Amino acid sequence: MSDDLTVLYIPDNTKYWFIRANTKAEFYDDFQYNNFIAIGDNDVSLSELKNIPKYDRVSKDILEAKYKQIFTNVNIKKYEEIHKDHPESALDRKEHLTTIKRSSAIAASKAFKFVEEMQIGDIVLVPNNGTTEFMLGFITSEVFDSEIDHIVQNDLLEDTESSSTGYPVSNFEKKRRVFWIKEISRKELPDKLSWVVNARQAVHNISENAKDINPLISSKYIFNNSFHARLGVTTTKKISTNELFQLQKVIVEIAKDKSNEIFQRTSVQSPGQIILQTIQDNWSYIVLIISLLVGKISVPIKNGGTATVKGLIPYFFGKEHKLDIKSKETDIKAKEEKIRGNKLDNDLKELKVKEKILELNKKFKLDNKSAQDINIPDLSAEDKKKLSNLGLTNADVGDEMTPESQMDNLNFEEDESSEK
Repeated sequence: MSDDLTVLYIPDNTKYWFIRANTKAEFYDDFQYNNFIAIGDNDVSLSELKNIPKYDRVSKDILEAKYKQIFTNVNIKKYEEIHKDHPESALDRKEHLTTIKRSSAIAASKAFKFVEEMQIGDIVLVPNNGTTEFMLGFITSEVFDSEIDHIVQNDLLEDTESSSTGYPVSNFEKKRRVFWIKEISRKELPDKLSWVVNARQAVHNISENAKDINPLISSKYIFNNSFHARLGVTTTKKISTNELFQLQKVIVEIAKDKSNEIFQRTSVQSPGQIILQTIQDNWSYIVLIISLLVGKISVPIKNGGTATVKGLIPYFFGKEHKLDIKSKETDIKAKEEKIRGNKLDNDLKELKVKEKILELNKKFKLDNKSAQDINIPDLSAEDKKKLSNLGLTNADVGDEMTPESQMDNLNFEEDESSEK
């Protein structure tokens, strides 16, 4: 097996989020250039939400109800202040208070997801205006409300004459840092995710669509203790039954009895994709199937081989980008927000963040013990022609956002704590 085969590890407890960059994606460029996501409703401060007492945190339902109470109280107080000199009629007051309670509940739910449920390592999907393209990335920080520097767009073009950013800047206070993996087009979004285009929520948990999102992140990954690989079907022509049969024939001839342990999810409506899945021990069969079909991965050698499995941070940054993980862990630990209360609260928070970062840095090897048992079928010229008609590829989808362009925003040099 090729020594440089690298597979992405996605933790099983990863959540997936759809988040808007404001109503018309005004802050899409700001989110992208400055490596963050954010939500509004600044009238309720992050410190007020963080200082909710322990007895209101005994369950998710109680805590979320407390969020709704806080948002409702703040917005009613704001309403009363506006109308203190010019009271409304009883009927108008009742209607406005009903509207305030409804909008407060929506804002509280959004903040609850962003502050309490999002975690370091979660995947985020952000649509551009018109949802023609989407940014895909993962969260790298806890929530914070300190100011950040906004890159001047002209600086990116090496034009320093203008001091304006050149794009709308978000005034949203509650923020999280994000490493952007790539930008994908609307046509690359799987059909099962097309509903998000019309999703109204500013923050929406889309974890139920994990199996549709993961192939967008990487063409080879481990998730839920299974090895997955994506094959893109790029042809725009109609696909014949004979061509599909030839594809299945190759899989069976390579995997033999193990083909019963290789599962497929197909969407081959020209273009489309095929997701191959198996237990981790059988990973080499899928890799060989892909090598034979696409010819871009070397064939396993008889004495076996290994594949390196990396967590999110090392997989996308890689050694060549010289990301000093240990140094970053130290910075995070030193600059975490200081929770009011006893020392145990601080220790537990530090431990939680450190464990999450270590999980993002997970790295191990998959042994290729079954290589000597794999047979490579001899495809005829006719078989190869049928397979080539499918236009198969193992290339990743989307346009990569390079780590080099994001390093400065993710170096944790600023104090991103909500409490001093």
